[in-house]
Amino acid sequence: PPRSTLFPYTTLFRSLGTKDLAKRLEIPLMIRSTYRPGMIEVNFDKILHKNLVEGEIWIRLGKEIPDVLRSVFQQRDRLHNLRETVLLVVKDYNRIVAALSMEERSLFKGRIRLLERKIYAGLTKLTWASDVSDAYINDCRMAANKVQGFTDDYKNANIRIGKLATKISNRPLVRDRKSVV
Repeated sequence: PPRSTLFPYTTLFRSLGTKDLAKRLEIPLMIRSTYRPGMIEVNFDKILHKNLVEGEIWIRLGKEIPDVLRSVFQQRDRLHNLRETVLLVVKDYNRIVAALSMEERSLFKGRIRLLERKIYAGLTKLTWASDVSDAYINDCRMAANKVQGFTDDYKNANIRIGKLATKISNRPLVRDRKSVV
């Protein structure tokens, strides 16, 4: 088979040349979404991700990993695990925001603000190169679960109120008692 079918990603390495891929890890873990207002996204460099996938292919083919990729490729397990846990934080946060209307968001503004304070480090200071502790991830997820509990209680209470209002509206206000002779 032609070389291009055996090595589908080799153009990535050529385009990078001698650029240091480790510099691509110096970006925050998360970013605010530009196309989904109020949401956040995982901020993992796409070119770096493609290169890590290519490195896996090189390993499977029994080839040596290019020097350009070696230092980052050695961190692939840590990066993969970190990416998955950051994705959980993003999903938790986005689930809360997506479930609330604009009016409900303003109702839970204080709670959402507390959650954003927990997540803030991942949006600004913590990068893929930094040593992100499990405590940070756990704190973010616990805060999200707490806010999720409040919003779930609110939604369930609204459903119960709606059912009770329907039940009340179906009851007659005045009973006509006919006298039996």
